[in-house]
Amino acid sequence: MHEEYIECDGARIWTVTQGKGEALVLLHGGPGGYDQLQPVADMLDDIVLVHRYEQRGCGRSKGGPPYTVQRWLHDLELLRTYWGHPGWIVFGHSFGAELALAYAAAFSARARGIIYMSCLPAVLGDKRGEEEFLANRAARIADTLREPFIKLWRLRQDGGSPELALIGLAAEFGDPAAASLHVRAMVEGAPPVNQEINASLGEDFRLYAGSHEFAAGLRQMACPILVLHGERDLRPMWAAERLTMLLPNARLVRLPGGHFPWLEAPVELRQALRKFVWDIVDVTRFPLQ
Repeated sequence: MHEEYIECDGARIWTVTQGKGEALVLLHGGPGGYDQLQPVADMLDDIVLVHRYEQRGCGRSKGGPPYTVQRWLHDLELLRTYWGHPGWIVFGHSFGAELALAYAAAFSARARGIIYMSCLPAVLGDKRGEEEFLANRAARIADTLREPFIKLWRLRQDGGSPELALIGLAAEFGDPAAASLHVRAMVEGAPPVNQEINASLGEDFRLYAGSHEFAAGLRQMACPILVLHGERDLRPMWAAERLTMLLPNARLVRLPGGHFPWLEAPVELRQALRKFVWDIVDVTRFPLQ
């Protein structure tokens, strides 16, 4: 495992690389979040070279505005060039899935495959999904914690708090026992979400998702796409189903559990990932004549 900071057009990006072979890059969620995806890298590093990084201004990485989709895509493309990959598989979790899809739409020749995991697709332009997400989260938070959660949520522009993260993350798990097992470890020692990036980049992506440029890029995408979604994710399954129907060459795999499949459904996740990635790697090594 090789850890490295890369100077990237005014930013200092934390990265870590493991494995060997064809390249795959992991994009963490947020916006403004931090990398939690080493367990996913560990599932794949015997068949591909896996890069992880923390996005500009997030976690251990430094870098200022503009906090825009174009800036995020440019950073990712600079990293690909730095590492010398002609193309790679792009895997995103939560907001990182949106970023992966936007990258493939903008740089279709560089994307050998897309893995879109645990996300509510902005491209659908359907407010029902956001409304259902909020309703599902409210229903999963215990009555005694709902009012404190709302108060803490309103103060999150100050950087959030461990208490807010504990309540919010616990609701993201489909199984309360799994939440009890993992949530505190996820919060302790974790960097705060960058709320400025969360607000600015989130709003910019909503605008970008409705653009003609993005729509045209999606129609022209030729790479295989794997959509992964938890049966008990707060984000409704129907949205993942609609995205799969919208995208060319896409298929949906439903996973047990909620928003963090590597913690709630590691066996099922590993099986789905390895099949998808190996098919791409195999075709890359032995192209059809």
